[in-house]
Amino acid sequence: MIPQSADPNSGSSAVPLPLRSILAIALAALATTACNHANAPVHPPETLSTVVYEGWWANTLAEGAAIKACPPETQARCKQEAAAQVAEYGRTFSAAFHSDPLCNGLKLLPFEGSGRSSPEALQTYDALFGRPHWELQIDFVPGLQTLPWILHLDSVPAGRSATGEGNAQSIAHATCSAMKQPESPATAY
Repeated sequence: MIPQSADPNSGSSAVPLPLRSILAIALAALATTACNHANAPVHPPETLSTVVYEGWWANTLAEGAAIKACPPETQARCKQEAAAQVAEYGRTFSAAFHSDPLCNGLKLLPFEGSGRSSPEALQTYDALFGRPHWELQIDFVPGLQTLPWILHLDSVPAGRSATGEGNAQSIAHATCSAMKQPESPATAY
C-alpha cells in the first residue's frame, strides 16, 4: 500500500505521497522552463536586423501596370521598360537605406525572386525562411513619385507591421524606424 497524506485539513485530496512529489517536481520544472523562456529573446537578433526588400513584388506590379497601359504590340517593350524602372528604383532605395543614419546596424536584402536573385541573396533568403524576419513590399507603379508600401514582421504568431506612402528616402527612414521600435502593434507612416 502507498502511504497517503494523513492530514485531513491539508486541503488536498488523498494523493499518494510519491505521486504528490512527482507532481511537485514536474510543476517546478514547468515553472522554471516558463520563466527561462519568458526571459529569452523572442526572435534571434540577426533575423530582426534584416529586411527583405521584395523586388519581385515591385516588378510584378510594374509589369502588370505596363501590360494594362500598353497596346498588345508594345507590351513586351513596356514590360522591359517597367523592369528597368523597378531596378533603378531598387538601387535608389538601397542607396537611401544605406545612407540613412537611422539604418545603421540594419541589413537590406534585395530579393528579386528565385530566378532573378544572386546565389548569395538566395542563400541568405533561404536561411531566413521559416524564421522571423522583416519583409518590405513597395507597390511600384511606373511614373509615380509617391508609392504605397508595407513592412511586416514575418513570424508566427503574426508579427508587427507598418504601412505608408512615400519616396525611396522616406520609405527607407520609416522602415528603419519601425524595425528599431520595441514590439508594438501596426503603425502608419
